[in-house]
Amino acid sequence: MPHPSKRKGTKGEYELRDRIKARGIPARRVPLSGAAPGLPGDLVVGPADDEMIWEVKRRENGFRSLYAWLDGASVVGLRADKREWLVCLRLGDYLDLLEEVVEK
Repeated sequence: MPHPSKRKGTKGEYELRDRIKARGIPARRVPLSGAAPGLPGDLVVGPADDEMIWEVKRRENGFRSLYAWLDGASVVGLRADKREWLVCLRLGDYLDLLEEVVEK
């Protein structure tokens, strides 16, 4: 039987995949959740000619700051020292943008 944290992660991957697919955007879960050689990430999202690899994380309390930073903002830009910039936004806002790309 899988460890509870593995089950929680797998459930999150399926949940997110299903929400994306419900908007008509292609999405599939990577077999073995990215653990297989040559298959990075947890999800593959977008049309075949423009797929993106997604890593999925679920934590009980690990993202409080991100939610606080998104209060009153649409996007949060993040960068650790000597690392590249990252962008965090609400799933609905991101899917709205992705829908526009898929429709073109």
